[in-house]
Amino acid sequence: PRAGEAGQDLGHLRGRNGGNGGVDVDARPQVPEILARFPGARTAKVKVAEPGQTLDDDVARVDAVRALVPTVRVDANGAWTVAQAVEGAKALGPLEYIEQPCATVDELAQVRRQIDVPIAADESIRKASDPLAVVRAGAADIAVLKVAPLGGISALLTIAGQIDIPVVVSSALDSAVGIATGLAAASALPRLDHACGRSEERRVGKV
Repeated sequence: PRAGEAGQDLGHLRGRNGGNGGVDVDARPQVPEILARFPGARTAKVKVAEPGQTLDDDVARVDAVRALVPTVRVDANGAWTVAQAVEGAKALGPLEYIEQPCATVDELAQVRRQIDVPIAADESIRKASDPLAVVRAGAADIAVLKVAPLGGISALLTIAGQIDIPVVVSSALDSAVGIATGLAAASALPRLDHACGRSEERRVGKV
């Protein structure tokens, strides 16, 4: 599997709500090394359901991160079936949320009815012709919003104002400019209940 993209604590940059940046971690042997590069980060996002990986692999990776960081969220990038998502939620232990466990809005809604872990929607918002459909369907507890895919800061803030669920401002493999734009969007929101996520242009290693 590919190594993780890393984020950093954003609390000192924002100062309004104690928000933290995420640290994406894909490879269990690299967990301590990756997290050590970002002292003070208190939230980590772990990629799960990666090709060639089993649920046992995901559990081991999440456990390794949880031993070092108090708050863990996972991202399946829509790769699970409903049954796999329900099984994964039970196996992975306490989580802040599961991001995009399944590909479709209907599947997200089915999973949400069967588990207690909050569901975050990413692709179901940024790739949708109607980004608010996921909320009308009762399919998500949290919206993951990214500036560039949504068409800029104004578009992101418009969706955030309409979506009526908590928002996490995140990024893809953005440059420093893209990351700064994400920070500007986050700073413009009246409230953030969850750590912002950010990624860097470069990878931190491969296994």
